[in-house]
Order: sequence, then structure tokens, then C-alpha cells
Amino acid sequence: EANNRYREALRHIDLSEDELCRKTISEELKAQNKDSWLLHTAGRFIGHKQIDFLLNEAGNEGFRGEKKNAVILFSDIRDFTSISEKLSPGELISFLNDFFGLMTKSIESNNGFVDKFIGDEIMAIFSVNDDKPETIQKAVEDASVAALMMLTELDRINRKLPNGISELKMGTGLHYGQVVAGLIGSPQKRSYTFMGDVVNTASRIEGMAKLLGANILVTEEVYSNYSKNNKFLLRPLGKYQPKGKESPLMVADIMGIDDCSVDMLPVKAEINEVKECLELFYNRDFIKAREGFEVLYQKCINTPKAKAYGLLSEKSKYFLTEPPLKDWNGEIKLKSK
Repeated sequence: EANNRYREALRHIDLSEDELCRKTISEELKAQNKDSWLLHTAGRFIGHKQIDFLLNEAGNEGFRGEKKNAVILFSDIRDFTSISEKLSPGELISFLNDFFGLMTKSIESNNGFVDKFIGDEIMAIFSVNDDKPETIQKAVEDASVAALMMLTELDRINRKLPNGISELKMGTGLHYGQVVAGLIGSPQKRSYTFMGDVVNTASRIEGMAKLLGANILVTEEVYSNYSKNNKFLLRPLGKYQPKGKESPLMVADIMGIDDCSVDMLPVKAEINEVKECLELFYNRDFIKAREGFEVLYQKCINTPKAKAYGLLSEKSKYFLTEPPLKDWNGEIKLKSK
């Protein structure tokens, strides 16, 4: 019990800048129980939640592969290559460690866990352990809150950036569905991970977030499972068919949580405008749809949000001369991944 408390204390201290305190407790744990110390040290490399999960599941069916439902989150820093070129190797590693520490805290505090880091990209999982509506609801809302918390942490990071480094932007994509989970690798090295079309789609949604100028892009599979009294402010952005996929995806941008303040009124007004324009678009009234999207584009011309409105305006213009087929359901086919 005492060793478990040492490990728990270290997990919290790892997120702080108190290196002396961390070192003292780490040495005490190592002296008391080397196995617990090794578990904690391993957890710093592959994730403490992963360690706990592997210990609990060792020998179970899941290690050989199983199907399960989960919310998959992908997130990365926009244009990070140009930013990294301005940092020394030491500064780059230090920045990424600080960044990933804060993002991991946001994810784990909302019942998710980080599956892997890929360069400046994060893949995280919010598992759904049964088919009860309330369980699914909790997972999709936990993942959405985590994504919002990650943006809040990014704002704090931006306030501390050194001179010469541009403000960081981040894009996040969320998708929900069935995945395959299990141990993957060779006899020498394996990792427990998630794979399947839902994982690939979540990654594509994160890429679409940049195309559409969204901070947090979620699919209908996510937001349709929110509770009826949820407070998320969703800006619908239409229906898209990614290249190589047969089925289109309805997507929306999470713009925040409605706190009923006057600050939220412009956000709600914009959301209502977008809904009206999309309704015109789906009903093939492309003249009025284009006019509405153009108004939105001009209002947001100096912000990333203008990307989606510009795309929808251009597509409305295109459909005026090249009408969609009779069985068209409002989707826009994307030409690149």
C-alpha cells in the first residue's frame, strides 16, 4: 500500500517542475521496493495508465485481440516543422516534453489514456466498456471535454513562448466506433494498441480540421451520443466524403461550452447562421446558400473559420452550373486525404 502511494505521488510530481522533490521520492521508492520503482519508471515511458491496464489484463483474451467500442482522439500542432527549426535540439525536446505532459494530464483527468506520440501528434483512447447509452455518453463527453482542456492548456503555453516563436495552433479530431485492440509487435517488443477503420477515420478527421479551419472536429457518431442537456456549442460544418471512403461523414466544430454568458451570444448567432445556410445547401437552393456562406466568409475572413465557409461557398457556386445527381445527400467529396 505504501509503495502504491509512492507511485501515485510520483505520478503527480512528474507533472510539476519540482525536480528535487521528485528525485527524493523516486529514490525512496527505489530503496523501499525496486519492482514498484521499475513499474513507475516504465510508466514514464509508455504511460502509467497503460502499465496499470497491462497488469490488470495480463493473460486475458484482450491480449490476443478483441473488438471494443472507443472514442479515438488525434491531435497535432499545426505547422510544427517551421516552429521546430527555430529551436535548438535541447529546446525542442524540452518544449515537447512540457507540451505532452500538459496534454496527457488533460486526457487522463477525463478518463482517457494516451496510446502513442507520433512526432508532435497525440493518439488517445476513451474506452467504452459496455453498450449502455450512459456509458457511451460519458465516453464521448469525456473525450470532448479533454479536447477543450487541451486547447486551454495550449493558450497557457502560448503565453509563455519565447520571442520569435509564433503562436501555436492545434487541431483535434474525434470519432467513435468499434476498434480492434490487442498486443501488436514482435517477440522482442510489443505494445497494446488500437486499430481499424475507426482509428483511421479519426486520423482523417484531425486532418480535415485543418482543411475546415476547426479547432476540435467531431463526427456525428460522437455528438449524436451527447446527453440531451449537454452544453457543448457545436458549429455544424456539413457532410464530407473523404478520399478513399465510401460513406460520408457529418462533422461539427466544438466551439466551447455554453456558460449562458453574453460572451456566448455571438457564437450562438454564428452557429444558427451556419445551420440556416447548410439547410439551404442540402435543399439544393445553391444561390441563397452561396450568398449566406459568403456573408459568413467575409465576417471571418481573418480567422481559420473562413476556410470552411469559403469551401462551402465555392461548392455552392459549382453546383449552380454542375448540379449534383438526384441521389445526392448533401455530401462534398474531398479530393485529397
